[in-house]
Amino acid sequence: MPSQARETIYAALFNQLSTTVGASAAFRESSRRLKTTEESVNRPAFYQIETGESARKDYPGLGTKWIMKAAIWVYGSVQDESGIYSTEMNALLDALEAAIATPPGGGKQDLGLAPYVEEAYIDGEIRIFELTQGNQIIARLPISIIASGLP
Repeated sequence: MPSQARETIYAALFNQLSTTVGASAAFRESSRRLKTTEESVNRPAFYQIETGESARKDYPGLGTKWIMKAAIWVYGSVQDESGIYSTEMNALLDALEAAIATPPGGGKQDLGLAPYVEEAYIDGEIRIFELTQGNQIIARLPISIIASGLP
């Protein structure tokens, strides 16, 4: 798979997430560069990073399928120290899940790149960290993308 194909796919994922959740005004900041909790002052925010890839061939003679991995780091904060930290995070995760969900009417989430992207989906454990110092809550949302490459 050409390197530009990778960039096209990861950019499409970011566009899908930021366009959908940005329209809901759920997030104040998003980027493909991860910030530290100290750097991230415009919360809630999400950051997309690439976390790895693997290749497989289902049958001899067919092209390689790529399983591309990304993580979405979500930063939130609670203004009221007596509040429930996970309440805000649950709403943020719901917004991101809806952004990458199967399109209405069925089919697969292909990020607008069919037939090269077969499917993008949440894949694995969503990790949530409640930090009582500084009223912060952080989550890591794992994403997998199955791709056949782009011309």
